[in-house]
Amino acid sequence: MAAAGPECITSGPTWVKRFPGVPATVTLHTVIGGRKSQEDRFVVCPKVAPHLENAAFFGVFDGTVGDFASNNVKDIVVPMLRSTPEYKQLENATDVVNHEEAVDLLKRSMRKMYHRSDEELLRRCGENEKHYAASTSVTLLLWQDHICVGHLGDSRICLIYVTDENLKQIKGVPAVPSSDTDAQSENSNPVQQSGDEKTGVAKTGSKEGVGYVVDARFAASGSIRTDSIPASKVDELVEGNFVTQDHKPDQAEERARIEAAGGSVEYLHNHQNKPFIRGGDFQQRKMLGESPMQLQYSRAFGGKDLKPFGLIGDPTVNCTKRERQFAGFVLASDGLWDVMTADVAARVSMKAWLEGKNPSEALVNAALHGSCDNITAVCVMYDTIAGERPSS
Repeated sequence: MAAAGPECITSGPTWVKRFPGVPATVTLHTVIGGRKSQEDRFVVCPKVAPHLENAAFFGVFDGTVGDFASNNVKDIVVPMLRSTPEYKQLENATDVVNHEEAVDLLKRSMRKMYHRSDEELLRRCGENEKHYAASTSVTLLLWQDHICVGHLGDSRICLIYVTDENLKQIKGVPAVPSSDTDAQSENSNPVQQSGDEKTGVAKTGSKEGVGYVVDARFAASGSIRTDSIPASKVDELVEGNFVTQDHKPDQAEERARIEAAGGSVEYLHNHQNKPFIRGGDFQQRKMLGESPMQLQYSRAFGGKDLKPFGLIGDPTVNCTKRERQFAGFVLASDGLWDVMTADVAARVSMKAWLEGKNPSEALVNAALHGSCDNITAVCVMYDTIAGERPSS
C-alpha cells in the first residue's frame, strides 16, 4: 500500500492557525461575494514534506465555468508536486543542498507540478465533458530558507515587506530573548510557548492581550519579532509588492502565441473593453452550433476548448532565498486584486494581524466594498523579520 500523503486543508470559510514546524501564522477567509456560486478553492499543506520542518505549500485557485477545474486542482497539485523527481531529491537529500541547487530543483519541481496537474485535469475534463472548465492558480512553496512561487492567469501573490531603512526605525523585540523580561515591550505581544495543540489555532489578541506564538528555532541571527512593528506606524513602515504578473491575452508574447495557434484576441465592450482569448473563428463556430470559450487570461489549468488555440498551462515560476525584509505573503484570487493595490493589501493585512484580527478577513471585507466577485485570501505572516541568514 502506498504511503498516505501529507494532510492538507481545503475547507473554510475562515480561520487563523498555527502549525508545528511552520514559522508563521496562516490565515484564511473566503466569500462568495455577489456571485451565484463559489468557484474559488484553496489548499494549505503545512507539512508538505512529512519528515521535514519549515516546508509548507499554499495555493489559491479561481475557477471559470463552474468549480470543476478549481475543485479538482486543489486536490491534484500537492500529489503532483511530491511525485516529481526533483521534489523527491530535495526531500530525501542527505547532504546540504546549496542555494543554486535548491533554486534549480524547486523551479523544476514546481514547473512539472503545473504541467502534470494540467494533464490530469484535462483528462478528467474529457471524461466528464467539462470542455470549458478552467482555473487560474497561484502557489507558494516555503522550503527552509527558500521561497518558490508559481502562477497561471490573474490570481496573485503580494509580498509584505519592510525596507532596510524602515527596519532601522523599529525598536524590535529579539526573536530569541536573552531572558524572560526581554520577551515583552510596549510594542510587542508577550511570547507564548505553544498554541492550541489540538486545533493549531494561533493565540491572538490585542497588543495588551494574549499575544502570538513565536517559533524561534527558524529565526535568523539578530532577527526581531514581526509583531514588534507598532500597529500605529504600519502605513509608514510596511510596503507591498506583487511577485506575480498577470497572464493577459494582449501581452506581446501571449498574443503572438495565441495568434500563431489560430486563436484571436478580442476587446469586448460589454466587459469594459478587456482583452479575451478566443478560439478560431468565434462567430463561425457559434453559427455552426458550437459554444466556443473565451477567457480573460491566457494561461490556465484546463480550458480544454481553448488549449488548441494558444491557451497554455505553462506557469511562470520564480524562486529565491528569503530576505531579511520579508514579513509575509498574501495569496488571493482576482476578486481582491481588482480593487486593491499591493501596498494597501500589505498594510491592511499587517495592521489586522498586529491588532489580533484575521488579516485575510480584513482584506476580504475591505475589498467587498468594490468587488462583487468571489474572493479568497490566504495570508502567511512570518514570526520574525530582519536578522542575517547564513549564505550557502
